Amino acid sequence: MGAVSLALACAFWAAASNAEARRVQTSLKAKLKDSEAKLDHADAVLSSDPGLVLVWGEVSHAAPSLPVPTAYLPKGIVPMAPNWVMGDFEALLGKAERTPAEQFRTLLMRIRNEDLSSFAVALDDLRARGTPFSLVLTRKDKGEFEVIGETVGPRAVVRIRDVSGALREVKRLTALLEGTEVERRQLADLLQCLPQPAWLRDRSGKLTWLNSAYAHAVDASSLENAIDDQVELADGVKERLAQITNGETTQDRRYVVAAGDRRAMDVMEFPLPDGSGGIAIDQSEADNLDQKLRSKVEAHHSTLEHLTSAVAIFDEARTLQYFNRAFARLWDLDREWLGTHPPHGEILDRLREARRLPEQRDFRGWKDQRLSLYTTLTDIKTDTWHLPDGRSVRILARPHPQGGMIFLYEDVSERYALESQVNTLAEVQRKTLDHLDEGVAVFGTDGRLALHNMSFETLWRLEPDQLSTPLHINEVITLCKDLFDQEPIWRTIRARVTGGEDARTDHRGEMRLIDGSLLLFEVQPLRSGQTLVTFLDQTAQDKVRRALRERNEALETADRLKSAFIENVSYQLRNPLNSILGFSEFLQTGIAGDLNEKQNEYVGDVIRGANQLRDLIDDILDLAMIEAGTLSLEVSEVNVRGLLEGAARMAVTRAEHSAVPIRYDISEAVDVVDADEKRLRQVLFALMSNAIRHCRAGDEITLGATREAGQVTIWVKDTGPGLPPEILRRAFDSFASDDTGGRRAGLGLALVKSFIDLHGGWVTLDSTEGQGTIATFALPERAVHSNAAE
Repeated sequence: MGAVSLALACAFWAAASNAEARRVQTSLKAKLKDSEAKLDHADAVLSSDPGLVLVWGEVSHAAPSLPVPTAYLPKGIVPMAPNWVMGDFEALLGKAERTPAEQFRTLLMRIRNEDLSSFAVALDDLRARGTPFSLVLTRKDKGEFEVIGETVGPRAVVRIRDVSGALREVKRLTALLEGTEVERRQLADLLQCLPQPAWLRDRSGKLTWLNSAYAHAVDASSLENAIDDQVELADGVKERLAQITNGETTQDRRYVVAAGDRRAMDVMEFPLPDGSGGIAIDQSEADNLDQKLRSKVEAHHSTLEHLTSAVAIFDEARTLQYFNRAFARLWDLDREWLGTHPPHGEILDRLREARRLPEQRDFRGWKDQRLSLYTTLTDIKTDTWHLPDGRSVRILARPHPQGGMIFLYEDVSERYALESQVNTLAEVQRKTLDHLDEGVAVFGTDGRLALHNMSFETLWRLEPDQLSTPLHINEVITLCKDLFDQEPIWRTIRARVTGGEDARTDHRGEMRLIDGSLLLFEVQPLRSGQTLVTFLDQTAQDKVRRALRERNEALETADRLKSAFIENVSYQLRNPLNSILGFSEFLQTGIAGDLNEKQNEYVGDVIRGANQLRDLIDDILDLAMIEAGTLSLEVSEVNVRGLLEGAARMAVTRAEHSAVPIRYDISEAVDVVDADEKRLRQVLFALMSNAIRHCRAGDEITLGATREAGQVTIWVKDTGPGLPPEILRRAFDSFASDDTGGRRAGLGLALVKSFIDLHGGWVTLDSTEGQGTIATFALPERAVHSNAAE
């Protein structure tokens, strides 16, 4: 029983032990599987790293040695191969090896021999003593490895990464940094050598750097003391910093005490990325010179103020910089306005408005010529202006040494009058004798010939030797009687030359010579007691006058006949035309019987042709009245907008099958104009009719009006095919046609021009083939009471 009990007990114990063993075995299998999964994950992570991870076992564990070059290895140190190599070995070294030993050997063979020693020593210290290290090893194929060694538990781990590209970039940036640092030091040395104070501030406005010139200017013992004490060179720091905060560069002149002296400095500060910088330039000498120059200029101006001659000085920009009292008085200009420094051109415009400049046909060209002196004049230029008020002003112009122009004006009216009186005889001799075609003879108080010109000899067929001596008036008359022997006229001339004061009066007359020539003569006593006798050959002029008189009479006769013919024909045409138009409209109404479609079309053509003929007759009559001077304007206030819209509606109504859109471009400033509304309606109707007639499908017409410079400008613009230049040149001629389709165009435009001229305005026609035509006319705001005769 005891044996059986023991056997049963052993059996139960064995069964229990087996169950426990199975539970332990299952747990160990689960842990092993989890460890394998973690190992696979770690291996995958390490394999994906672009470098290598080398792992050695416990530090006391010896790995098999490798044959490597020993010439570059420290004595007694032989690298041991790792137990494991993880990572993409082939990607890093370009060669596939199977075992860690072969991979380690290949790695060592790729390291430059000179770097093997440091790597071997570092690796030996890591494995023996756990000393971490970080090295950059040069590859034999011109690359670099970054090698980092450390211990992980009992194992030594070395990570190797190819850092060739990163290292090159680090070297490049290092070299760049070193060069920049050299340049910075050189720039700092240069700024230190500057004779002008210079400084830097941080973002808060505190001084962080300054040069020796700054420290010397503020009497600081050292640069550091000046920075520590924040010694400012010039006042106004807050204002400058406020501008710099807004990103602005400041510059102003400040008077400071530098090195014990009062100096004028131009202080400039400018924003920088980390604050601001500044420099102060000593302008004391320039400031002193400027003050001296200003004092001289003021003294000069004070002197000029007391001159009677007018003086004006303009700068390079042609603006008035100085004038004296005489200038304002001479030209009667407001001194306050002159003090605003007006441009030279504006002064000329104001003088022209006040009629204080010489009359010029082309004022713009004359003005441009005056203003061109600023760029063309190199020396003194003088000129004389004869003003509309009778004054004569002498102008002296010369370039200003500092740029611009200096003008001196002197009223020489009295001087001219005196010179004219004193030099009367010289003027007669120089101009009358030398430059006129008149025959001139001057007789002295003794009645003898004092001087004469060549024209006198030519007119009287005299030889020079005949007048070589001072002949008496009687002797001169004797020589001239061969061509003119009427004694009464000679007696009159003789009496005025030799008679007393009562007989010395002006006398004019004419002489018809024996060869048919006509001479006009004039006897005029001079203040000196001498007598001037002039002879002017009017033979050619007399012939021309007679021919012109005859031609004028013939033209007037022809014009009267033409006007009478046009008026008669026009009135004679009206009666049959009215009959044609009346009966045609009667037929069109159907009172005389219904018409078929073709007959209606024919009657419509007859009516349109009759209306066109009636308009033509009206235009002819208007032109005849204008040419005869019998057409007058009936001027009243005309609403421009209403006039334009009404003319457009009338033209569209009269234009058959017209679908041209009409736009309006009328300024709000345009309201009314003084004009003859009926004639303006004719003008606009003619222009609109021409525009509609020449427009094509898709074209448009614009009616516009503006008001400026005392006149109202109205235009009619279309986008039609335009007119060729040869048609455009004679568009305003009477009875001209456009030659492009036989359409009448010239008579209406001729009438337009005549009506606008009567209003005192102007009209133009501009056209470009393929782009359209624009007809523009302008009327004065105020009525110009005119008729054709004027």
